[in-house]
Amino acid sequence: MKVCVLIVCELLSGGLPRECDRAIPPTIVEVPQITTYRECVEAARRVWRGEVPLPAGLRLTRIDMMPPEPTQEATK
Repeated sequence: MKVCVLIVCELLSGGLPRECDRAIPPTIVEVPQITTYRECVEAARRVWRGEVPLPAGLRLTRIDMMPPEPTQEATK
């Protein structure tokens, strides 16, 4: 099973309004309740439209479907 992941970057201070800071690695946010690509795209659209706001200084750059990260319990 794959889950939706949102790749978020920090905006560059003093840069263009949507320019990511390349010195800071992007953050991957898993959304385990979304397991289809169609739902993942719709979630991204809601973020891009501003219906689901991100904290100031962050920008959603892309989405992907990936296997969920194993939890500590699952790795024992």
